[in-house]
Amino acid sequence: MKAKKGRSQVLQIKARQLLEQGRLDDALSTASEAHKKDPNNADVQFLLAAIHAQRQDYPRVADHCQNVIQLQPSNALAHFNLGLARQSMGDQHSAAEAYRRALDLQPNYPAAHINLTAALLETGHAAEALTCSEAALAAAPNMPAAHLAKGRALLLSGQTQAAFEYLLEIQQRFGQLPDIAINIALCHKALGKSGQARELLNQLKQTSPGYEPVWVELGHLEQKAENYLEAAQHYQRAASIHPKPETLFKLAHCLYAADRIEPAHKLYHQLLEKDPDNPLIHNNLGRLYERLGQLESAERHLRRAVDLQPGHAIPHCNLGRVLYGQGQYEAAREEYDYAITADPDYFEGHFGRGQSLCELGEHAAAIESFKTAHGLKPDLTEAKYYIASLGDQAASEADRHNYVAGLFDHYAEKFDHELVNRLKYSTPEHIFNAAQSVLPTNTSSYDILDLGCGTGLCAPLFRPMARRLVGVDLSGKMIDKARERKLYDDLAVDDITTFMKQAPRSYDLVIAADVFVYIGDLAATFDAARTTLNPAGHFIFSTETCPDDDYKIRGSGRHAHSKHYIYKLATSSGFEIINDTDCDLRLEYGKPVSGTIYLLRSAQ
Repeated sequence: MKAKKGRSQVLQIKARQLLEQGRLDDALSTASEAHKKDPNNADVQFLLAAIHAQRQDYPRVADHCQNVIQLQPSNALAHFNLGLARQSMGDQHSAAEAYRRALDLQPNYPAAHINLTAALLETGHAAEALTCSEAALAAAPNMPAAHLAKGRALLLSGQTQAAFEYLLEIQQRFGQLPDIAINIALCHKALGKSGQARELLNQLKQTSPGYEPVWVELGHLEQKAENYLEAAQHYQRAASIHPKPETLFKLAHCLYAADRIEPAHKLYHQLLEKDPDNPLIHNNLGRLYERLGQLESAERHLRRAVDLQPGHAIPHCNLGRVLYGQGQYEAAREEYDYAITADPDYFEGHFGRGQSLCELGEHAAAIESFKTAHGLKPDLTEAKYYIASLGDQAASEADRHNYVAGLFDHYAEKFDHELVNRLKYSTPEHIFNAAQSVLPTNTSSYDILDLGCGTGLCAPLFRPMARRLVGVDLSGKMIDKARERKLYDDLAVDDITTFMKQAPRSYDLVIAADVFVYIGDLAATFDAARTTLNPAGHFIFSTETCPDDDYKIRGSGRHAHSKHYIYKLATSSGFEIINDTDCDLRLEYGKPVSGTIYLLRSAQ
C-alpha cells in the first residue's frame, strides 16, 4: 500500500509539471494513473480538477470537487472551487450554495464573499449581494476585487450614480485596472451616456486587447444599436479569448440578425450538441429555419422549445407563426391563445391571434385582437393598419398610410436583397413582359408612371422605352433609394391615388408591381388611373390570388383580389381588359405566392 502511495506521489509531481508546461493531455493521463493507484487521495482529485479547469471542462471540475468534499467535507477550498465550476457552467444558484458552504466553514474567506456577490447579482438578489460585498470588504479591505464587488452591487441594485462615484474613487486608489474601467463604462451606459461608454471601452480594448469582457460589452452596445455585424465581430473576439456559452449564443443571434445564416446555423447546432435541452437554442433555431423557409424543421425545434418552457409566451408565438405559415390557421390560433394565457400583456400573442383570425374569416374577433395588441403597444401602427383594412368604422385611411410608409422606411436598406435574393421576387419582369406584348420597345416615346415604385426595381426594365419615367411611393426612404438609381425623371412621396388625380391625361402607361396588396378596395385607384392615362393608355398591375368573389386581407397584412372583382371594377371604371396571366410572384415561407398580371387599356 505504501508503495502504491509513493508511486502516486511521484505521478502527482510529474502531472503538476506537465500541467505547468501546458501539456494538458499528458498531465491528465498521468494524474489519472495516480488516481488509480490512490483513489482516495484528495490532492489527486484537486489536481484532476485543476487540469480539467485548464481544459475548460467544468462539469468534470465539479465532479472532482465533489469527490474531495466526500473525502473532506470540511474543506472550504473544495466548496469554493465547486462554486467556481458551477459559476463557469452558468449555474449561479448552485454556485451560490457552494460559496455559502465555503463561508460557513471559513467565514473570513474574501474570495468566497466576492464570488458569492457576483452569483447573487446574476440571480437578481442585488440587496443580498450588496450586504455580501460589505462582508468581503470587512475581510479584505485592501483587495481591489472586494471594492469592485461593492461597486457592481451598487450598480446592479440601481444605485448607478453612487456606483459611478465609488468606482471612480477606487480607480484613483488602485489605478487603471480593466475590471474597474469596464464597470465605469457600464455606469456611463446605465446613465444614458452610451457615447462615453463606447469611448471608454474602445480605449480599454487598445490597452487590454486580451481582456474578454471589453469585447462582450462592445458587442452589447452594437447589438443594442442593431449594428449586428459589428456586434458579431466583437462577440467573436470575446469567444476567441474565452468561449463562454452565453457569448457564443449572442454571437449566433447577431450572425442571424446580420443575415449570416450559414455560420449562425452551424454555431447554434454546436451549442445544441453541448446543451441539447436549452429552450433558447431550440427557439432560435426554429426562427432560423423559418427564415430559410424550412417550416417542418422550424416546427420541430419550436415544439421542443415549448415543451421545455410551456409557460413562456415567446416560443408559443413563434410556433404559432410557423403553423400559420404552413396554413394551419386553427392550430396557430391555439398557440397564440397559449401565449396569451402565459402572458396576457404580451402584445405579439394578441397580434398573431388577429392574423390567424383573418385567415379563418373571423373578422370581428380579429379586430378585437388587434385592438388589444394596439392597447398594449400604442406605437404598433401595424395593428391600426389591420383594423382599418378590416373595415372598422373608427379607423382611418391615415392609419393604413402610416403603416405602409413606416414598414417600407424600415426595410428600405435591405429591401432589394430581401425581395430579390431571398423571396425570388419576379413581379417587375412579369409586368414588363405584359407591356412588351402591346407596346413596341424599340422606341423611347412613352410617358410612364410607376405606382408604389419602392426602390425602383421596375426602372431598369422600363427606362429604355420611356420618354419620361415618374415614380411615386408613400415611403420617403424607398424614394431615396430609387433616386440613387438615377433612372427616374421625377420621384414623389405621395399616396398613389392622390397623385394620379392631380395629373390628368399625363401618362401613356401606368404600372403597379406588388402595390395593390396594401390597398384592398381599388375603386378609387382605378378611377384615378383612368383619369391620369392618355386615351388608349395602358394600365398593368399585379394582384395576389383570392378564391372569394371580391377581395380580402390575409393574415400577412396583404390583400388578395379575385378575378371577378378586377373584371367588374375594370369595366365600371372604363377599362378594356386585354388579358390576364396567372404566375408566381415571389416566395412566402419558402412557397410560391400565386397571383395574376392584368393588362388593361383605357377606353378612347
